[in-house]
Amino acid sequence: LDAGFEPIKDGVASKNPNVTISFETGGAGDAPEAAERRLETLGPFDLIYSGWGSTSAIPDLEEDGPSRQDRFLAVFKRLAPRLVQVVSSENNFAGPRARFDALRARRLAGDASSDLLSELRLATRRGHFYYPVSGREYF
Repeated sequence: LDAGFEPIKDGVASKNPNVTISFETGGAGDAPEAAERRLETLGPFDLIYSGWGSTSAIPDLEEDGPSRQDRFLAVFKRLAPRLVQVVSSENNFAGPRARFDALRARRLAGDASSDLLSELRLATRRGHFYYPVSGREYF
């Protein structure tokens, strides 16, 4: 934090009085509208920097109505004229990635058993894997 910021409770503050940064975190199941109510008390904002989870491509677990991701985007649009989104990186889902790397290594070593192939499914290329979300698996 040597780039003009100093630690404060729950985040950092800029040493420049013209710059304010606030870090807000929530849970995976938080409703976008609850986040909006929290953030409205801190605004107005010039920019919202959104973490991977709030608007990621993980399929929605809701059945009806606008998706959670679309609701977050609508909230962010109301709160700020600009949005920067962080996307997934190599370190996300390290456990499932390692599991499927090991499965592919077994296949490359000559294992063509039906058990291995049924576990690999479509995850036959480097970087491909399945990951669990609330009891479901996604590719």
